[in-house]
Amino acid sequence: MAWTSWNRSLWKRFRQLHDFSGVIGAIDDSHIPIDALIESPENYINRKGFHSVILQGIYNYKLKFIDIFTGICGSVHNARVWCLSDIRTLIVQDENRYFQNQHHLLADSIYPLSNYMLTLSS
Repeated sequence: MAWTSWNRSLWKRFRQLHDFSGVIGAIDDSHIPIDALIESPENYINRKGFHSVILQGIYNYKLKFIDIFTGICGSVHNARVWCLSDIRTLIVQDENRYFQNQHHLLADSIYPLSNYMLTLSS
């Protein structure tokens, strides 16, 4: 089932579980530790000092992924990872396809505030 066909039921479940209307998912990222690469290992050192690739995930009310973007080297800022992600490109091309009736994602403050993304301060 396509992600867009889920959003009506997703926001209903978020509202039932958390009394938060219009939420279809939440987005966050994680650094996946890797061994240092032979070529350009410094590109993979993240802000915490270890080698990693970044996994950005959007998950639903059951904490199941509905979108994953990964493989960007750990030194890249998380906001830049969002800008590079395939789902962001699709959303920018047709925002109404993904976020009808004021539906939105929840994100931490590293992500940009927008019509479809509510950011929470840390």
